Amino acid sequence: MKSKIFVLSMMFLVIIGNVSFARSIVRVSDYGCDGFYYRYNEVAQNMGKNNMILRKMPQKTLSNDNYDTYICTNGSSGHETTISLFANKEGYVSKVMIAGSASDSVAMNNLGENFVLVLATLGVNRGEMNNFLNSWKDSDSAEIRHWCNATERFILISRSMNYDYNTFSATFTAAA
Repeated sequence: MKSKIFVLSMMFLVIIGNVSFARSIVRVSDYGCDGFYYRYNEVAQNMGKNNMILRKMPQKTLSNDNYDTYICTNGSSGHETTISLFANKEGYVSKVMIAGSASDSVAMNNLGENFVLVLATLGVNRGEMNNFLNSWKDSDSAEIRHWCNATERFILISRSMNYDYNTFSATFTAAA
């Protein structure tokens, strides 16, 4: 429970520092938070990743003039990863952030599974998925981007390590 609270409190710090976007950024998903939740769980079940099912609907935790932030968790107890959904005022998910404790190998494995499941939820197909995974693995860059045919937009993924909290995160946004 303490690790879950720790990860969530760390996420709030990261969220507060990352809520504004450049105007060229578009919504990353054509789903609202509830739709994203249902689609994510459907994708997880279809891929046989029942351990990655989101247990509860995303809970609204923060709101400002531009975005509402919803948080949900998955993974085994004590090794949870956090998924934050940033919804624009029209209700669509504009940004997704996954985070977990970098010192917890189980949480890091969960984060890797979330990475694939979030991409699949966003409409990335198998061929495109390989591009994302290879770029992620082979690149030292903090950001990668690839075109997603299903959504007709670039999906941008940035990675970040917060050394103060020993937390690793990946953030998914999009650009037209």
